[in-house]
Amino acid sequence: MNARLMLLLTLDPMVEEAMAEALLETDGIICIARTADDALRIVCSNGSELELAVIDFDHGSNGMTLISAINTCANHHLPMLVLTPPGEEHGRFVARANGAAECLAKPISAAQIAKAMINCRPQRELAQAA
Repeated sequence: MNARLMLLLTLDPMVEEAMAEALLETDGIICIARTADDALRIVCSNGSELELAVIDFDHGSNGMTLISAINTCANHHLPMLVLTPPGEEHGRFVARANGAAECLAKPISAAQIAKAMINCRPQRELAQAA
């Protein structure tokens, strides 16, 4: 099995740490972006290879714009896991309405991220596992 290539957009070191811990037992590779522009560059240049995008919505309205842009730019349906600030239920509803496969409220643990990553696995991978 090839390594899973994933995008992580965050400025939060706690999110980075939880993501790295969640990937300890897997063959995942993280492309870290600090800005929405960087994230789009990663998606546009690696779109067909990316298997998951993890978007930290602390970026405000850029997060929603980024979800739409990712849906447009990716060469396939790219599953997205959206992380929202605590108590921001509206952001989770809007993210799901715009195509996010999973939404989690921060703070998050490595176990929560690992479970969400399983739930976000591309359909082709689920079919192969069956």
